[in-house]
Amino acid sequence: METWAGDTTLKNTMVDQFDTEYSRDCEPSSGVMKDYYYYQLVENIRRFKGVEDKTPVSPKLSIDIFGRISQWNAIEGMQTYVGSTIERSKKNGSQGYGNKIYKSSTARNDVAAVKTAYNDKYIFFYAECADEITPADGEGWMRLFIDTGYSENSWEGFEFVINRQSPDGTKAAVERSTGGWQWETAGTADVVVRKNIIQIRVEREILGLGNGGTPGRFGYKWTDNNLFGENEGNIMNLYTDGEAAPGGRFCFVFKG
Repeated sequence: METWAGDTTLKNTMVDQFDTEYSRDCEPSSGVMKDYYYYQLVENIRRFKGVEDKTPVSPKLSIDIFGRISQWNAIEGMQTYVGSTIERSKKNGSQGYGNKIYKSSTARNDVAAVKTAYNDKYIFFYAECADEITPADGEGWMRLFIDTGYSENSWEGFEFVINRQSPDGTKAAVERSTGGWQWETAGTADVVVRKNIIQIRVEREILGLGNGGTPGRFGYKWTDNNLFGENEGNIMNLYTDGEAAPGGRFCFVFKG
């Protein structure tokens, strides 16, 4: 073609995302197709190739989140990729097509590893960031979404969120979805930040996971510096701003 998007400097251009109907790949987009075909691809590859065995569930362990971090050494955690919070700019080589530059300064807390523990009364969550965690007064700060699967009401499959509102000292609101991005208070959780590590302790009953025994199956994900303002409740915002661990719609799974 002679030009593309009005740019006469682009010659012999091959367009891989021409429009909704004639795209040659399944990358997530902000259009009507969103990320639906991408997750169909993921699901079918998993069916064809299989998946690795999940990390074994650790035995019951009572964590004093106000105590020593070394208590978590007995728990085998899960790693997530780092470097996802690099600022997008010309300086960092965020080159689009032609002379277009991707720009985003939402980089903040980069989650590197997570752990989960439980006892008869509580679920304990641990997230370790690549650098020291920023103060809790920022919007969209270190939110924890939890998918219990025990309610018809959810936001994108997540029934609960902790830290949707910035915590007050060591107390954080636990909120339950009443349908989509509409939330009501379900209780409170304890939260502690020490340098690059955040810990949360929440009662099992608040999450509908009962008391005693193994909590069963639930999923969870951490997000930071997204899903607020004009992007409040827009899950596609997890691809473009801030941090999501794991990325996009994926979540870590605890299976008792």
